Amino acid sequence: MTQPAQPEPSAAASAPEPKPKPRKKKAAREGRVELAELWNRPLLLEPGRMDAIQALAVRGEAIEPEAFFFFEPPQPDIDNRDGVAVVHVSGGLWPWRMDRIRSQIDRALESSGVKGILLDVDSGGGSVAGTFDLADFIFEARERKPIWAIANEDAFSAAYAIASSAQRLHVTQTGGVGSVGVIARHVEFSKLDQRVGITYTAIFAGARKNDFTDTEPLNDTARSNMQAEVDRIREKIFGPAVARNRGMKLSAVLATEAGTFFGPEGVGIGFADAVSNFDETLAEFQASINRPRRGAAAGGQPVTTKGTDGNVVDLAAEKAKWQAESDAKTAEAVEAAKAESAKAATEVERQAQAARRSEITTLCTIGGCPDRIPEFLGSDISAEDVKKKLFEERQAKGGTAPEVDGKHGGGGQQPGAGAGGEAPKLKSTTELYRQRNQIGKGKG
Repeated sequence: MTQPAQPEPSAAASAPEPKPKPRKKKAAREGRVELAELWNRPLLLEPGRMDAIQALAVRGEAIEPEAFFFFEPPQPDIDNRDGVAVVHVSGGLWPWRMDRIRSQIDRALESSGVKGILLDVDSGGGSVAGTFDLADFIFEARERKPIWAIANEDAFSAAYAIASSAQRLHVTQTGGVGSVGVIARHVEFSKLDQRVGITYTAIFAGARKNDFTDTEPLNDTARSNMQAEVDRIREKIFGPAVARNRGMKLSAVLATEAGTFFGPEGVGIGFADAVSNFDETLAEFQASINRPRRGAAAGGQPVTTKGTDGNVVDLAAEKAKWQAESDAKTAEAVEAAKAESAKAATEVERQAQAARRSEITTLCTIGGCPDRIPEFLGSDISAEDVKKKLFEERQAKGGTAPEVDGKHGGGGQQPGAGAGGEAPKLKSTTELYRQRNQIGKGKG
């Protein structure tokens, strides 16, 4: 941007000004994340994001916002889109960021020019601290003004806890929701310190005071305590919050096992309400908050307004049109996802059956009883049970275990020899595989 011209300095002002004293840098400031905020504490962060951030981190250095790959520039005080205040929930969700989001929602609630609030979410999550206070605040604020959200693109972990608090949650066709779980990592540098000749000696009071030091491997007690804490947050706080927000059973929420779900899949499990892009969601929300509560104005006439082109628009008709289009798109996407899942499941089943047939054929051929292949294939017995059955039958006859998986059973008798019987000659590998191929082709 072109800078305004500066006036020429006067002679009186030409003397050099005294240099200001340098200010001490703060160890942590708004917009930066210390490594201490990432390690040795529970986080509501999608693991892939955590890996990426940690890979960029240097021990003892702060991480700039750009390290999150989606640094958010300063937002306007209220981003009002024809009565809908758009609040951006993006980047790493740390306490200072969530305080700012809450302040923006507060101002939108107080503004007479705002009829509804849309949370525009694109975040992989962040800290436990502050997340559920903000989620509770949004859930209660829905009583004052309508609040919708859109996963545009990601609403994972802490971001999903916040987005799910809205009355209605949309997701783009490539957007994701979920990751209802908690993660904590411990990092230690003892081997690196040994290589560079650094030795640390901790002197402390209280058995657990030094639990999470980065100069020693994590001890079992510390690991157990941290596991108990991440379990508590997921099962007693995060899971119940999502169940309340989405009207789901807690067991159904926890059964997702912190998985992430994209587009129509997120709708299918109940983590989102519809698939649409940002503009479609905004238009539907605007129509929703502007439509008459009783269907018509005084006198029974439809409520209308002027569109951007100056033409008269019937709000109820437009709302019905948008809703029908949104519902049709969502239903189509959900059906497509179901069909794809069914196709994948059929292919997996086909491959499993082919593997079973192949393994049973091999077992019977090597075990010297190819005539029993149709018997086993015609039943629902597993290949593992066939192996056990052949072994038990051979032992019952007084013989040794057949060669199964390429290994002979113990003992001196050859496969196929009963008590006092004469052992048949072992077939060569080439002969066995030739016989197996012929059986597979229906020639055996």
